[in-house]
Amino acid sequence: MRGLQHLNPTPHQEEVGRVNIIGRGAMAKGTLLRQVKCALFAGIAMELVLGSPASAQDVPAKADGKQSNNSDASNEAIIVTGSRIKRRDYVTASPLVTVGEDILQGSGKTNVDEALALLPQFNGVGNGASIAAFPGPKAINLRGLGEIRSLPLLDGRRLPPSTIVGFTPGITDISFIPNAVISNIEVISGGASAVYGADAVAGVVNIKTRDDFNGVEVSFDYGIAEVGDGENVDLSLLYGGDFGPDKRGHIMLAGSYTRRGEVAQFPARPYLNRPTTPLYGSANVIGGSPFSQSAIDQVFGSYGFAPGTVPATTNIGINPDGTLFAGVGGTNLDTTGLDGYYSIVNGAVVAGFPSNQFALSKTDKYSAFVKADYELTDNVTVYAQGIYTKAKEIRGQAVNTTALIASVPVTNPFIPTDLQTLLASRSNPDANFTLFNSFIDLPTDWGSETQTWQAVGGLRGTFDFADINWDIYYSHTSIDFANQYFGYINTKRRLALINAPDGGASICEGGLNMFSYQHVSQECADYLTTDAEDMTKSRQDVVEATVGGKLFPIGLGASPMRFALTGTWRKNGMSYTPSDEVANGIIQVPIGGQAVPYRTVTVKEIAGELLIPVLQDVPFARSLNINLGGRYSDYSTAGGVETYRVEADYRPVDSVMLRGGYERAVRAGSFSELFLPPSYTQSQFLPTPPVGGDPCSIDTNANAAGGNALRQLCIATGVPSSYYDGSVALPNYLPYTTQGNGTVQPEKADTVTLGLVFQPDFGPNWVRNFNATIDFYSIKIKGLISRPTASDVVTSCYNVDGKSNPGYDPNDINCQQISRDSSGLLSNVIVVPQNIGALKTKGIDVQIDWKVDLGPGKLRVGTYMNFLLEFAFQRSAGLPFVDYAGLSADNFLGIFGDHHPRFKATTNVGYNINGFDAFMIWRHVSGMQDLTQVTSPSSPLPDTASYDVFDVHASYQINDTFTVRGGITNVFDRKPNFLGDVQGLTSFRLYDPIGRAYSMGVTATF
Repeated sequence: MRGLQHLNPTPHQEEVGRVNIIGRGAMAKGTLLRQVKCALFAGIAMELVLGSPASAQDVPAKADGKQSNNSDASNEAIIVTGSRIKRRDYVTASPLVTVGEDILQGSGKTNVDEALALLPQFNGVGNGASIAAFPGPKAINLRGLGEIRSLPLLDGRRLPPSTIVGFTPGITDISFIPNAVISNIEVISGGASAVYGADAVAGVVNIKTRDDFNGVEVSFDYGIAEVGDGENVDLSLLYGGDFGPDKRGHIMLAGSYTRRGEVAQFPARPYLNRPTTPLYGSANVIGGSPFSQSAIDQVFGSYGFAPGTVPATTNIGINPDGTLFAGVGGTNLDTTGLDGYYSIVNGAVVAGFPSNQFALSKTDKYSAFVKADYELTDNVTVYAQGIYTKAKEIRGQAVNTTALIASVPVTNPFIPTDLQTLLASRSNPDANFTLFNSFIDLPTDWGSETQTWQAVGGLRGTFDFADINWDIYYSHTSIDFANQYFGYINTKRRLALINAPDGGASICEGGLNMFSYQHVSQECADYLTTDAEDMTKSRQDVVEATVGGKLFPIGLGASPMRFALTGTWRKNGMSYTPSDEVANGIIQVPIGGQAVPYRTVTVKEIAGELLIPVLQDVPFARSLNINLGGRYSDYSTAGGVETYRVEADYRPVDSVMLRGGYERAVRAGSFSELFLPPSYTQSQFLPTPPVGGDPCSIDTNANAAGGNALRQLCIATGVPSSYYDGSVALPNYLPYTTQGNGTVQPEKADTVTLGLVFQPDFGPNWVRNFNATIDFYSIKIKGLISRPTASDVVTSCYNVDGKSNPGYDPNDINCQQISRDSSGLLSNVIVVPQNIGALKTKGIDVQIDWKVDLGPGKLRVGTYMNFLLEFAFQRSAGLPFVDYAGLSADNFLGIFGDHHPRFKATTNVGYNINGFDAFMIWRHVSGMQDLTQVTSPSSPLPDTASYDVFDVHASYQINDTFTVRGGITNVFDRKPNFLGDVQGLTSFRLYDPIGRAYSMGVTATF
C-alpha cells in the first residue's frame, strides 16, 4: 500500500526558518484529507509567516523538534527546495517561505502570480510593465533584481523562457499552472544557482503539484469589485485514485477554467487617469526659426490675450474649433467635448487615457493536468506528468498613440487659419512642420494568446544494498505565445493621406484631417488601420539524473554524511515571427521588431552537494551541520562557468538555531540579450518638462542647470545651434530601438545570508507557540548584464543627475546611442545589453508567529516584514554607487526600475472556533521619496505617503463534504498612492488599483 508522502510538522518540526504561509496539511486519503483541508481552509493569512497548521497540535513532537514515530511516514526523507539532498529533519540553512495550495482561495486571487505578489520579498509579479498589467507572461521578481534573475520551477524542474521581445524579454511565465493542482509553493529568496543553475541569482520559486489525492473535489470561486467590474471566476474539478494490483499505481486528473474580468481605468476609476500623452495636435516647426513673436501676439490677441502672454518658443496646440492654445500654461485651452482628458502637469498641457482602456487586462484560461505513477517493484517507480493550458488576454482599447509624429507640408488643406498665420511667420515659411497627434477616435486594442504544454516521464527508486535514492527523467515543454494587435495606424497609408494635395479625399471619403478630434470617415478608418500579430515559439528539452543518499559519519556523535550528484543536459530553442507590418515598422506596436530565426542554446551541467553533520547531541551543540555545493555549467554560447556555496546551521540548544551561508551565482545572457535583432518598441515619452523632457529643450530644469557645457554637448549630438540659441522647446517624444549583444558575458553574484531562529521548547503552551526568525541578506552582482531604458540613456548622456557624464563628453557610451534628425528632434535611441556596472542590495527579513488559546477557540497573530537597507546601482565601472532604497523609481533603472520602499509587511490576525475561521490581513508599504531626490535634487517631486490596506476573510466547514468561504479585499476602499503626487502615476505592483472587492466560494470533496 502507498503511504503518506508528506506530513505537516508542528512548529518545532517545521523546516527551520521556513515561513509556512498556508499549509495544506497531511496528504492522506479520504476523510483525513477532508478534515485537514477544512481545518486549514482559512486561506493565506491563516498561516501567514510561519503559521503552523491548525491540525499541528494533534501531531506529537519530540523534544528535539523531529517527527514522532506515529506513522510510517515519520522516517521518510524529503527534499526541501534549496537542496537536492533528502533529509529526515526538515532543517534548512536557507530562509524558506512556503505557500500552500489554498492560497488562491484564501487571498481572493485567481492566479498564483497575483497571490505571490502579496509577499514582501517580491517586488510585484508581472511582465515588466509597472504601470498597467499588459497582456502576456506573468513572471516573478524577487528582491527587485528583475524577473530574469528569479528562477521558477515546477516540481523542482526548470521552466523555459516565454518571450524574446517585450518590456522584459526572456521572462518565464508562471500563470499557466492550474490552481487546482498546486500543493504548495516554496520560495528561496537569496540565490540558488549552485543547486538549480543559472538565473537563480535572486532565488527560486518552486511550484509543487499535489500528490496522492483520492476522491473527487469540485471547487468554485467568484469575486467582483464594488464598482461592478473585475469579475473573477475560478472553477476546477479534480479526481484522484489508485489502480493496479495492490493499488501500486495512482493517477490524478484535473481540469480548470479561470476568468479574470477587465478592470476599467476611466471613468470607473478616474483616479487612475494618468495624463502622459502629449498634446493632441501640438505643432512644432521643422527647419528654420520658430514662430515670430508678433504673429503669436496677433493670433492670441484675437482671442483677447495681451501681447507677450504666450512666448514664441511655446509648443502650440489646436482646440476642437480650430483655434490655438499654448502647450505650456494652457492659454486659450478649450476641452469642450473631450471628457476631461486634458490636464496641466508642471505647467504643460498633457492628455490622459480614454474611457475604455483597462487598468488590468481581461483573461480567460483553460487548463488540463494529469499526473500518474506506478510502483514497478518495491524499489522502482515509473512516473509521468502532463499539463496543457490555453490563455487569452485583452488589454482593452487605448488611445492610438502609434505614429504620433508626422511631417506635414504647408500645402495640406486642413491646416487651421490661425496656424497658417503662425507658419507663414517663420524664416522658412514653406518648410514642413512637425505635428504630434493621437488618434482619439481610432482606439487600438492589444491582446495575446498563449498555449503551453509540458510532458514529463521518468523513473525513480532506491537500492537494496544502501541508503541510496536515484531519479532520472526527460521533459519537453512547448510555448506558443502570440501578440495580437487591432486597429493600429498604417504609417505608409497615413503618409499618403497627409501628402495628398486634397488631404486624401481622392483616396478615401473625406481624407485625413490631422487637426480635428474626429479625424476620418469609416472608409478612411478602414483604409488607415491594420490588424497584425506576431508569434514567439519557445521549446525546452531536459534530461536530468540525480543520485543521492547516505555516506558515513565523520563528526562527533553525528549522523552519517549525505550527498547528491546531478547531471543535466538542457536545450532551449526560441524563434520570433512577426507579420510583415510589424517587422517592417509599417505599424508601430507596443512590442515588436524584426524576425528572430529559431536559435538554440545547449547547456551541460554537473552538480554536487555534501551535507556534513559535524556535531550532534554534545555539550553546547544540539547540532552543527555544514552543507557544501558546487556546479559546473558548459554553455554553447558562454562556455564554462562555476557556481558554489557553503552553508551552516548551528543549534546550541533546542530553542535557538544560528544559520548562514555564502553563494556564488552566475547568470548567462538570455535569448533576447544575445540574439535579438534591431527591434523597435513603441516610442515612450520623457517625463513632462520642466522636471523631465528633452534635456536640450529650453523648457527643462536640466537645460537651465547645464549651462554652456550642456549647450556644446547638445550641438555636438545634433541640435542645431540656431534652435538652441533661439530657445526652441523640443518635444519629449522618444523613439528607440532595442537589439541583442552576442558578446555579453555571464554576470556573477555573491550572496551572503546570516540568520537566527528562535522556537522556545520551554514554558507553557502560549510560550511554546511563539516562533521568530530574523535573516540578513546581501547580494552583489558584478559584470551586470543591463539594458537601460531609452530615457535612462538620454538623461545619462546629458548628465541630468550630475554624475553619469560629468564632463559632458559627446563620446560617452550613452551619447553614442542617440540620433537626432535635422531639426534636432530625438529620432532614435539604441538600447543594447552590456556588462556594465554593478548592483548590490541588502536587507533584513523578520518573521514572527504566535498562537494562543483564547476562550473556546484559538487566536493567532503572524507577521512577515522586510527592511530594505540598500539598493544601490552602479551604471558603469568607475562611477559611484547610487542608492535607490526608499525611492520610487518609476522604471528609471530599466529592469531594476520599480519602486523600493524601505519597509514592507504583511500581518494577519485570526480566530478559529468549531470549524469557523475568520481572519484579517493587513498589508503595509512605507512611504518613499521620489526618484527626483537623486536625479534632480534641486527641484524634487513630493514624497509618496505610506500605504495600508486591510482584507477580511472567513470560512466555515459545514460537514465532511462542504466548506464555504467569503471575503472582502481592501475593506476601506483605499485608493492607490500617486508617485511624486503626479495624477495617475502609480504602481500596480505595490498598490491595489481595483478598490473594494468581494469574493465567495465553495469546495465539495467526495
